[in-house]
Amino acid sequence: MLAKLKIAPRLAIAVCVPIMLLVGLAAYNFEVKWEERSEMVRLAGFADAVSAISRFVHELQRERGASAVFVGSKGAQLKTELPAQRKLTDDQRGVTGRFLSELEKAASSSEFKETLSKAEAAVAAIDSHRAEINALSITAQASNSYFTDTIGKLLAVTREIAKASDRGDVVNAISAYVSFMQGKERSGQERATGAAGISAGKFDLGGYIRVLGLSAAQDTYFSEFEAAASPAQRSFYKQSLSGRVTEEVARMRAIVAAGGLNGAMPGLDGKTWFEATTARIDVLKTVEDRLAADLAEFTSAVQSEATRGLAFLAALVAVTLTGTLVVVFVMSRSITRPLGKLALSMKELAAGDASVVVPGRDRGDEIGAMAASVQVFKDNMTEAERLRLQQVENEKRAVEEKRAAMHKLAGDFQAAVGGIIETVSSASTELEAAANTLTHTAETSQQLAGMVASASEEASSNVQSVASASEEMAGSITEISRQVQESSRIAAEAVKQAEKTDARINDLSQAANRIGDV
Repeated sequence: MLAKLKIAPRLAIAVCVPIMLLVGLAAYNFEVKWEERSEMVRLAGFADAVSAISRFVHELQRERGASAVFVGSKGAQLKTELPAQRKLTDDQRGVTGRFLSELEKAASSSEFKETLSKAEAAVAAIDSHRAEINALSITAQASNSYFTDTIGKLLAVTREIAKASDRGDVVNAISAYVSFMQGKERSGQERATGAAGISAGKFDLGGYIRVLGLSAAQDTYFSEFEAAASPAQRSFYKQSLSGRVTEEVARMRAIVAAGGLNGAMPGLDGKTWFEATTARIDVLKTVEDRLAADLAEFTSAVQSEATRGLAFLAALVAVTLTGTLVVVFVMSRSITRPLGKLALSMKELAAGDASVVVPGRDRGDEIGAMAASVQVFKDNMTEAERLRLQQVENEKRAVEEKRAAMHKLAGDFQAAVGGIIETVSSASTELEAAANTLTHTAETSQQLAGMVASASEEASSNVQSVASASEEMAGSITEISRQVQESSRIAAEAVKQAEKTDARINDLSQAANRIGDV
């Protein structure tokens, strides 16, 4: 089957397999890169969701602390600040609600969907919880528990988001962010728990243990953050928390630790504690914003890298495939075109056209060797044609020479035959004249014989007298009669010879004419 195909299709078949393999590998790599880019796009959306949840959690933390002070002071403190804080919380609640809905649509695992559902349900209960706070029908501890539970469910969403990627650097970046958010949440819980106890004048045992434990929990989460954070993020964190704000919270913690159980907390009230711890949390929020920006920049960079990788792969595949096809086309043309021209020249040579120019003789490949062989064939053909023409010319010359010789021979023969014919004709004429003379002589002799016979008869009476004369006369007559008969025979023979000579003359004349025609 292949022997029936031309070279170009066979070359196409030969390169079809590696090209298909290349396309297959390219398609596989393209799919991998596309999946990677899609994951980065998804993670970029997740990073935005984490940032939105972080902002919402921050406002919930502030509202939690403000609500604890409001409830703990029986509505005497922060009664104007609390509504303003609720408005800020609601602004972030709308943004976060949209992200939670999008995450629920994109979630693939049932665990993630369940986590999202719990967080949405907790957020939806905020209005009823606020009503209880406004009515002072809930304790500060119960209020804190609601906000803490809601924030915990929101942070659980961020933990699930951190699990959404298999890339270590992405997981590390999100984990560092989530660990910091957990530490910051413990700072908010410390603010609320401390505000409730300080506003009440003293802590119960559970509140006291909790407020001290929250300080230790912060240290744990912030240590986890530092372990996963980049050097620049760790440096920014330490620099931000070194100063008067952190020192003031540390001073108040010492007062609570020393007299929180017995109410000996001189110079410390709920509002002062709330403002100091809020200032620290605001500093933490600055670090958190930096982490959110870093995460967004990182995921954007990873997404851009994935996009560039995808584009580069697509371009590489396109260029490689195009280059391969171009090379195959050029290589095919570099083989088929010279072979086609060479085949055409061979056809023309086979048809007897020795003037054709053999292409490709200057090539250094197999086609050049074939062209050189064809050139040898052409040269041999040209030499054979030259020899044939020379032979034909020689034959023509020989024929012309023979023809000239034959013409000369014919001329000479015709002249010789003419002389012979003329001589024979003259001899024939003479023979004919001699025959006529002999015939006349015979006739005269017969007349004389008659006259003699008549005289003999007249002289018969005188036989006796003329007996001897008669005998002599009879002998003479007999001799004359014999001579007449001999003359008649000779004359007849001469006539026959003359007729034969005429026939031979005619044959020689015809032969001379044929030689003249040649």
